[in-house]
Amino acid sequence: MEIENLKELLENNNLKELKNTLIEMNEYDIAEFLEELDEGEMIKVFRLLPKTIATNTFVNLEDETQKHLINLLSKKEATQIIEDMFTDDAADLFDEMPAVMVQSLLSNVDKDTRNDINRLLKYPENSAGSLMAVEYIHLKKGLTIKESIARIRKQKDEFASFDACFVTDNERKLLGRVSIKDLLINDPEMLIDDIMEECEHAISTLMDQEEVAKYFQDYDYSVLPVVDLENRLVGIITIDDVVDIIEEEAKVVRRIYELYAVDELSLSKIVKTLNSEGLKTCQGKKWVISTISRMIENPKYKGYYCARKSEIVDYMTKKIKYFE
Repeated sequence: MEIENLKELLENNNLKELKNTLIEMNEYDIAEFLEELDEGEMIKVFRLLPKTIATNTFVNLEDETQKHLINLLSKKEATQIIEDMFTDDAADLFDEMPAVMVQSLLSNVDKDTRNDINRLLKYPENSAGSLMAVEYIHLKKGLTIKESIARIRKQKDEFASFDACFVTDNERKLLGRVSIKDLLINDPEMLIDDIMEECEHAISTLMDQEEVAKYFQDYDYSVLPVVDLENRLVGIITIDDVVDIIEEEAKVVRRIYELYAVDELSLSKIVKTLNSEGLKTCQGKKWVISTISRMIENPKYKGYYCARKSEIVDYMTKKIKYFE
């Protein structure tokens, strides 16, 4: 349904029909609708949404809108949203908020959620550790396929991805991965040790997010395990986490190329334009002339590279939709 039609239902206070319509919509489209509303309308519509749809819609809102909306919600409502979010999404939200507000919200969530979020917040900014989700399918060696499936069913609502199950020893050291398909087609009494595949690539918690994105681009993964310095499994990174990084980089690169090669602006004017538009470096900092100068001289930031980045973003976005 068009946004204007949704607005008409809201203006006429036809909340029942509005709610029924929203429930049938994709959460991304609901988020787009909320972005068009003023403060009072936004909170009114958001409170119409069932819990799960509300959480998924919240994750799809712009960062600034998320921060604004969380302030409009009651503590109870905000706590519910945070507890229902995957921890990497919650950590991203908190990373942009004032420390006082973070402490206030964290004090209300359950202990396990609070510990998971705090752990993610301690990793360096733009590292794999800060990006990962800690809700993943973890199976210990020695389990049968039947026992593994039973465990997955029991915890099915807790996982960020079903694309792969990761196998560890008793010390949580990563041994391999098993697909859901392999669990379904093999003898239930077989051990997962006999059907698991070696993990050719695992991400270190300290790896820079740009390197992480390159693994997904080069090897066509949908999910990768994240390990600490002792090769213990601590989380996963999914393709939808990574595409945001690539998309943001592509956006910045295209803009710099446009300002330099098309508009022919000086470096100082490029810096001023980027900062006024709110575009940040990959370290989250403001632009300076020396950074722009290095990029201009780097062949990878020329026109072909910009076009290639756009192709990768389009491809990975389609891949995400396929896995949904």
